[in-house]
Amino acid sequence: MKQAVVAADRSLVVREHADPPLGAQDVLIEVSYCGLCGSDLHMVFDPEVPPVGRVLGHEFGGQVNAVGADVTSVGPGDLVAVLPIQPCGQCSACARPGNICLTGLMSGPGLGRPGGLADRVVVPETMAVRLPSGVDERAVAVAEPVAVAVRAVRRSGVQAAERVCVLGAGPIGLMTLAVLRAVGVDNIAVVELNEARRARAVDVVAGGHVTGDWQDVEKLLGGAPACVLDCTGHSAALTQAVALVDHGGSVVVAGIASEPSRIDTQVLAVKEVTLRGSLAYDSADFARAVELLAHGRIPIDQLVTGIVPLEQAGQLLAELHTGHSEHVKVLVAPVGRRG
Repeated sequence: MKQAVVAADRSLVVREHADPPLGAQDVLIEVSYCGLCGSDLHMVFDPEVPPVGRVLGHEFGGQVNAVGADVTSVGPGDLVAVLPIQPCGQCSACARPGNICLTGLMSGPGLGRPGGLADRVVVPETMAVRLPSGVDERAVAVAEPVAVAVRAVRRSGVQAAERVCVLGAGPIGLMTLAVLRAVGVDNIAVVELNEARRARAVDVVAGGHVTGDWQDVEKLLGGAPACVLDCTGHSAALTQAVALVDHGGSVVVAGIASEPSRIDTQVLAVKEVTLRGSLAYDSADFARAVELLAHGRIPIDQLVTGIVPLEQAGQLLAELHTGHSEHVKVLVAPVGRRG
């Protein structure tokens, strides 16, 4: 098998590797597509010492090649997306249904075990989510970030008739826009500083408002938004979100900033703003993402802006790290697919 592994100079090097052993409850997947994610950038470029030897990739899936003796939910030939979290069943998060098990998240593919930047990957049966026939095969890699957006929208509590603002039109921001439109929200304003991303947001938001200045939002929406979803990953955005949101509204933080944010707690209290974080997804969020993709409710063509072979994954990762790339979601095709 081929894997793209992190080297000491923070590049990705493709190497040959033997197939991992297939346990009784495991599934061997031939990877069709694997998405490159912001968290991949953080893992490679943020630490003082890079994670040498790690195989990245948690947004992936493909066709089942083989299954262990005890596997019953999927079989050879099935198209599956990987839900890369396996709850530990012992922590306080697992004790409360719907919460995210951090142990399960950090031990998943691309984070704690070999990920999807490979032509074949073994995962537990519980991670393999079968996709319906006829679905766009790129959905195997898009399902994971869409599930992130599904959870953020769900935690916002937003209703279809309400005014909504999304800060940031990067991958998660655009996925969030797509989910909002899919659930019937029409009066949406998007704030994005990058001109190329604003142009793409116009297509995804389809009839909503796109601006580069957050102070335009109330005028564009015809009033203050009932909900603001911060998808930027920048510390300053939370300050803007609390200032923007209407009295009694909600702010959801879906983008993780590397620096602490400052909040005017007086404004937070006077407006009685509900502030929520949103991390990853549970199995219900993932199932909803698959449902939206299966019904063509997520515009994959407008979200996926590039597909490259495994050998070019490192080059694209470095380009994304510059912060000047016009790409939204780049998929790696380890076995040569391009559609």
